[in-house]
Amino acid sequence: MARARNTGARAAAGQWLVFLDADTRLPQSLLREMVDGTAAGRFQGGGAPVRFDTARLRPAPALVVALWNTVSRCSKLAAGSFLFCRKADWQAVGGFDESFYAGEELNFSAKLKKELSRQGRNFAILPTPVPTSARKLDWNSDWQLLRLIPLALRPAAWKDREACAFWYRRPVAKAPTGGTP
Repeated sequence: MARARNTGARAAAGQWLVFLDADTRLPQSLLREMVDGTAAGRFQGGGAPVRFDTARLRPAPALVVALWNTVSRCSKLAAGSFLFCRKADWQAVGGFDESFYAGEELNFSAKLKKELSRQGRNFAILPTPVPTSARKLDWNSDWQLLRLIPLALRPAAWKDREACAFWYRRPVAKAPTGGTP
């Protein structure tokens, strides 16, 4: 993911970068918050809380997303589903660390927040949530999702391909059974 984000950022011609996962939709209201806030100088980088694109979450996914959104708001770290900054600030912090298999956006957010603070500028988690795909929640059991919590507490594991398999693994399609030929 980090390599894809960096490739896009290098190719971008504008002054601002918006990183949006392919399975995420950017609500007009969130775009307006970002544009208005950056134009007014209230913040120069940030993200948004996550909301899954499903009407009802099982208890474990609901817990994981509530925990993440609380951590995100309190620590001002942005999920990779939506992140924005000036291209010059992306360059100043060296972009996304490509040695990460997961959590590269948290590492980037921390570096960006520190750089902006050093310059007397702000990083913000905007109030409007960004809707993103719940497909991985459907693909994985509650136990598999709850196992992400300890992983999140061990940033060194984010550079371990096997430990981060959750983000890259897809379900195996099952062959149809029974029926008449």
